[in-house]
Amino acid sequence: MPNAYLALSRLKEAGFLRILVTNQPDVAHGYMEEEVWRKIHKKVVDTLGFDDVLMCRHTKADNCPFKKPSPMMLLAAADKWGIDLFKSWMIGDTGQDMQTGRAARCRTLLIDRPHNSALTDDDYYFRVFSLMEAVDKILEKSKQA
Repeated sequence: MPNAYLALSRLKEAGFLRILVTNQPDVAHGYMEEEVWRKIHKKVVDTLGFDDVLMCRHTKADNCPFKKPSPMMLLAAADKWGIDLFKSWMIGDTGQDMQTGRAARCRTLLIDRPHNSALTDDDYYFRVFSLMEAVDKILEKSKQA
């Protein structure tokens, strides 16, 4: 994602925690070796500087209560970090991400992609076209609060 480090750095400078919540079932499905997955994960976290990463590695068939669109990963992060989810933002590019954020009572920012064009205004609070634009919107709205 272009300018991801810069965008996430701007959030940190403004006092926001950057927490990644992600479903990653590729190892469970056998599409990827666990060691390869660990290296990719470490590279992403080290490069982008997330404050925390919560991940569900289960398949849909496992019925894990933490798998998005369940809000459980966001609720766990809120508990761990003392976060007020009503003042928080969920940025994502899928309907599942938007469902997760809304279920946790976060404000949601949908990054527009071809695969999410069917989503409507009822599915998210704001639609943007890049992570940088999402950060701009968060910073703009936080000044108004």
